[in-house]
Amino acid sequence: MKRLREIGTVVDMPTTRKMELTFRGKHSFDDCSSKNDLIKRCDEIQDWFEKLPEEMEVFNTDDDYLTFRVEAKDKDDVKYYKRKGFN
Repeated sequence: MKRLREIGTVVDMPTTRKMELTFRGKHSFDDCSSKNDLIKRCDEIQDWFEKLPEEMEVFNTDDDYLTFRVEAKDKDDVKYYKRKGFN
């Protein structure tokens, strides 16, 4: 039986996969018309942020976008992060 290297090109596959999620705050408060609306929306955003994984990196792009990045180490990690909204 031939070894894999003798049959064709061996490609080293990465052992991790970077996954990202983007949040844009520009229109987050468009439908708020009172102080109570603003507080409620801030609470909703805070709840969403608190559900994000601790191990993520945060990048601010200076134009109303926050990018969150994680490294999935295996297919179970990929499934977990996809459930959290990463792709």
